[in-house]
Amino acid sequence: MRHISRTLVLLFAALTVTGVLCSSFEATAQVKKKGKKKAGKKDVEKTDDKKPKTEVKKKEDFKPDQAQVELKYLDKDKSYWVFDVAFGADGKTLAAAYRNYSIKIWDIGTKKDVQTLKGPAKDARGLAEYKSIVFLKDQVLVGTGFWNVKKKAAQGEVRVWNAKDGKAGKPLDGHAAAVEAIAVSKDGKTLATASKDGTVLIWDIAGGKTTQTIKGHTDDVTSVGFSPDGKQLVTTSKDRTLRVWTIADAKELANFKVEREVEVKVTKGKGKGAKTIVTKKKELGREFTTALFTSDGKRVIAGNLDGIIKIYDVDGKKEAKELKAHEGVWALALSPDGSKFATGGWDGTIKIWNTAAGNELRTIKAHIRLGSTPVEGGTVNSLSFSPDGQWLASGGIDGTVKIWSVK
Repeated sequence: MRHISRTLVLLFAALTVTGVLCSSFEATAQVKKKGKKKAGKKDVEKTDDKKPKTEVKKKEDFKPDQAQVELKYLDKDKSYWVFDVAFGADGKTLAAAYRNYSIKIWDIGTKKDVQTLKGPAKDARGLAEYKSIVFLKDQVLVGTGFWNVKKKAAQGEVRVWNAKDGKAGKPLDGHAAAVEAIAVSKDGKTLATASKDGTVLIWDIAGGKTTQTIKGHTDDVTSVGFSPDGKQLVTTSKDRTLRVWTIADAKELANFKVEREVEVKVTKGKGKGAKTIVTKKKELGREFTTALFTSDGKRVIAGNLDGIIKIYDVDGKKEAKELKAHEGVWALALSPDGSKFATGGWDGTIKIWNTAAGNELRTIKAHIRLGSTPVEGGTVNSLSFSPDGQWLASGGIDGTVKIWSVK
């Protein structure tokens, strides 16, 4: 072994001095075993004919692109997943919800957190994660849930805080399980909450009371979004459907599912007489994770865990376009003017798309896996456009919030 190692070292040194690049280390090693001093062209070709070389490409490190702003919150030198991000109305502040049951209000200019929001310590045990937030004027609202000891039952609610002084307001209680997603109407007067109890509640924010209950999904409701006129809702669920509803009468307008074609192989007979018959059938794709209306209210954009973006015509109740986006789509945001939308996925990337044409404009390498070397991307959990549409904030499982220019 020492002799072989020394020979290889001398060989590489000689090649370096003469400036000759070795074309095939494998071929050279095979020639050495045969006692040859040099591998001729014919020898290499003969070896390749017998056993084609397979080039194994080294997986490139996932090196995130440089963000314009990066905000990182450490609690006792530990980072936590960022579940959701939301710009303030002034575009100068940003709220971020973390996996340790806290919300940070960041001043983007100074890159400092100016407020920390947390629920009462008494219900920290069993508290559901803060997965969805809304930054509305001076208020921050977050969906969560907990185990009600007195009632001996699960309970979902929306926590409310004053973003400036950190004081907690009266929570909005109504769900029988954790609140997974919340959304606010364009006029800021109405709130929609989606829950693991399979329902969506519509709230009058000023009065703090529910005005409508929407039922129909058969599993957790995972996202919710208002139409621009505030008269319709789009929801996604673990039941693998996307549905559009009228708020006034809680009626279902449309129901969409992802279907994919798969091959089914059936072998008939045994031995030499066996035959394999290949047929194709349709099956449901994986669940939708997020959806929103386009700015004209005529279409819905949705992403699912197969990594597909679907664009649906609501009135026509049909698919308008399909786009392959990520390994799995987890986040979605529409620019204020509606001209662009952004998606985030399991692969750690963000893609920005032209809404009208449906073509990809840009890919950003955004987030890595928490605590890992950058060999692969980590899930982009959330996205939010600034009010002027010039910036896009992203939150990932690497514990960072990043702000990107989309000018």
